[in-house]
Amino acid sequence: MLYGGEAVYNGDVCLGRVRSGGYGYTVKKNIALAYLPLELAKVGTQLEIDIFGERYPAQVAPTALFDPKGERVKA
Repeated sequence: MLYGGEAVYNGDVCLGRVRSGGYGYTVKKNIALAYLPLELAKVGTQLEIDIFGERYPAQVAPTALFDPKGERVKA
């Protein structure tokens, strides 16, 4: 679970911290907002987020993650 403030890594380089994070129930994924260098802010870039001392894979998403038709809420 993301709360915000977790370190974001590209290999051994810490790029910064998660500014906001949480679980997206309608998309069934953890979602994090972090500022990245422009060269890494490309769709599909693989990164890691340190959550309580353990690194987890993360990927730059193409757009904001949401369920535009509300289909998952109704299910």
